[in-house]
Amino acid sequence: MKLNIKVLFILLFSFQFSFAQEWTTEKTENGSITVKSRVISQEKNGKKSQVVEYEATTITDVKIENLLAVLKDASKHKYFSEDTEESKKLKDLPNGEWLVYYFVDAPFPMPNNDLIVKMKEINNNGIISLIGEAAPSLYKMENVKRMTYYNISYHLKDLENGQSELKTTVSMTPVAKAPDFLVRTWLPDGPSDIVKNIIIEAKKLK
Repeated sequence: MKLNIKVLFILLFSFQFSFAQEWTTEKTENGSITVKSRVISQEKNGKKSQVVEYEATTITDVKIENLLAVLKDASKHKYFSEDTEESKKLKDLPNGEWLVYYFVDAPFPMPNNDLIVKMKEINNNGIISLIGEAAPSLYKMENVKRMTYYNISYHLKDLENGQSELKTTVSMTPVAKAPDFLVRTWLPDGPSDIVKNIIIEAKKLK
């Protein structure tokens, strides 16, 4: 039987593409934090972009009120967001939303960059969520690159045993593309550290 090289190539490409889209699930901190992640390529406006996505979840004894207080205080975000030199609330927006500024002192070879995020709070079926999306045009440009695609969410759930569930999800396109294998070296420890550091900051509150 003759082998159709073209068909074989298409099948191999489809398999590799499908594999690349799959989520990887890993546990850190002795199994207490679960991180799902993937690095994919998406086409937007006719141009392919690298997209990094993750979801990090844990259960903690810290009260929801303290976790929420940390997450709503933009000045504290620099303490749990890696390489973030500055984080601050810029202003309140209509409909209870607010605008947050981040300056990232990125490690070489990535360029320093900033990020403007429009945040809102949603309460639904006992889950408190803070939802954010990049709003690059809502603040003056600085002398650094600005991230334009960034979606983040924090979800807090009060469990019956007095504990709290904390989950954070992110989908973003870095300001400069690094090789996928290099980005993956940040996973799962990067997202895990973010969750761990949110809890550390929340424990400081009385």
